[in-house]
Amino acid sequence: MAQAEWDEILRRIRDGFLAAKAGDPSKIYLWGNALGGFTMGPDGVPTTTWEDELFTAPYAKEVMLEAILSSDVSVDGRTMATQALAEAGSPA
Repeated sequence: MAQAEWDEILRRIRDGFLAAKAGDPSKIYLWGNALGGFTMGPDGVPTTTWEDELFTAPYAKEVMLEAILSSDVSVDGRTMATQALAEAGSPA
């Protein structure tokens, strides 16, 4: 997911919570009975700081897929061989 898409999701989650606090529960977003992953301020209002897992990457989906299909991939210092995917062929 692109950063702009992720930022929009975060905005909607936070705005939904604030709307619910003001009496409009129609826009609230809860997961696991919690407000996503925002840090809560001392006033009980979510800050703009997200402390849970992030679902964004600085790379376009097409770039990531091409890298996975054409070479080994390093994740958290560990290299994963994906050559089998490259040998299977790539879309034309």
